[in-house]
Amino acid sequence: MTWPWKSSAEQTAYFEKIKALVEKKKLSGIIKFVGPKPNRDIQEYYAGADLFVHMSRTGSLDKAVLEAMAAGIVVVSCNDAIVKDIFGKYGDELGYGSGNARVLADRILLIKYLSLDKKKEITDYFLDFTEEKHDLVKLIKRITELL
Repeated sequence: MTWPWKSSAEQTAYFEKIKALVEKKKLSGIIKFVGPKPNRDIQEYYAGADLFVHMSRTGSLDKAVLEAMAAGIVVVSCNDAIVKDIFGKYGDELGYGSGNARVLADRILLIKYLSLDKKKEITDYFLDFTEEKHDLVKLIKRITELL
């Protein structure tokens, strides 16, 4: 697969390296590179997910994390802003250090073996958070109150 957007030579080389690693490790039956999807199709992908791994190190909120949380998916992230400001009491379980593959792998295994009750507790927290802090109607109301 080639990405339909223009990318730097460095990004293209990195993507090719990752694809080759997936093939070498015989993971192509598990890992799929789907490329960009239009907004109208995102929910379909989230609905089939067990876990959302967020690897962005921007230090700011990423809309994709909110979308996954709102879809009821457990999220792990290395982004300090998300781990500290959004994950709340679940930060230690769901956060991992940027570039720390071992801790990320540990978090993935932790999520895999969580009880259904614990997963529901986390996803309920995520749903409550996104509804309270990022609901569009509430956001518009807060904006208009500022004007």
